[in-house]
Amino acid sequence: MKACYIGPEGYAFCAAENGNCSFSGTQNVAYGANGKFVFKALANGIACNNATFGDPIVGTVKACYIGPEGILKGFVDLHTHPLSNLGFGGKLVYGGVDVGSLVPADPNCNAMVRATSESQALGPENSVHGGWGAFDNPCGDSLRYQVIQALEQSITPAANWTDSTYKTSGYPNFDTWPAWNDLVNQKMWVEWIRRSYQGGLRVIVALAVNNKLLADMTRGPGDLPDDDKASADLQIDEIKSFVGRHPDFMKVAYSSSDLYNIVSQNKLAVVIGTEIDNIGNLVGDAPASALITEVDRLYAEGVRYIFPVHLTDNPIGGAAAYVDLFNIANVYQEGGGYVLGCADIASHISYNYQPPSQLFIAATFVKLGTNTPGIPPAVTVRTET
Repeated sequence: MKACYIGPEGYAFCAAENGNCSFSGTQNVAYGANGKFVFKALANGIACNNATFGDPIVGTVKACYIGPEGILKGFVDLHTHPLSNLGFGGKLVYGGVDVGSLVPADPNCNAMVRATSESQALGPENSVHGGWGAFDNPCGDSLRYQVIQALEQSITPAANWTDSTYKTSGYPNFDTWPAWNDLVNQKMWVEWIRRSYQGGLRVIVALAVNNKLLADMTRGPGDLPDDDKASADLQIDEIKSFVGRHPDFMKVAYSSSDLYNIVSQNKLAVVIGTEIDNIGNLVGDAPASALITEVDRLYAEGVRYIFPVHLTDNPIGGAAAYVDLFNIANVYQEGGGYVLGCADIASHISYNYQPPSQLFIAATFVKLGTNTPGIPPAVTVRTET
């Protein structure tokens, strides 16, 4: 009887199924065949069988393989948005992720271009975040500017960036961003990711992200999609392209075996995920079969991590109530506001929904016209002692 054994990349054959894999000390051991493997860190030799590992590929002859010495080390970032500049219609978050990335608008108002330099990808943000100017910013949008201001101030109340700030921010001085409390600019330029990798980062979950209301309040004619399905699909494709441009230190992981192998090779494993309100644009009482079909479609695209609920209620479940704007988004996208009640004092939940200002409502109407959502009324607050 003859057989050919092909293990994970970088692993050496140790024993056939039901044989004994002999080694001393602790070793990374893979068990399986045909790209389906279970990985374990084991000590001082083991029996190479299903009893030790479980059966990763039923009905197929398997084998054990010894991998690089030592247990995998590093840290994981489970929540990143490297291509968020393509979400929300492309005009909420500013800045490309590398040379070659798609840029909805560069500093000179060139639309839908591939960045050829860091300055084109991360230069001053006025084209996206600044107000309209006939001579200096023809692609600006004064209503979008107000939305950006409101979002920035929701995190940093003292923030009051002006058009003059937007004309000088970004590359090369980065006066106001990247910063932990900035919501609307790129945080994941490739060299910044590489710096984290050099410091020990070995896995990131790269999430496509979107919200239709925020997209429609900031995008304009000819901008990127506002719906969750098309926006996520674009970001997923661009995440794969981005990783593919940097094979020297990163690679997409489509399985636990992939992740283990990538990290074992001292590279950064990128897991693709989604953080959107409505997978497949499914709303209301969408049947379970439709949800399963969409999950299968996303899986085929390479998605391995899904937020079942994001900012609004959806067919899977209800969203957390913590930002007033998202209650309005719930009306806009799902047809009704959050169903809110009073929390027990013991829960220490302090959030109380309040309608937005009349100025905000007026600006929303100008931007969305007849599609402007209804505004949920304030919730009566119960006083307890």
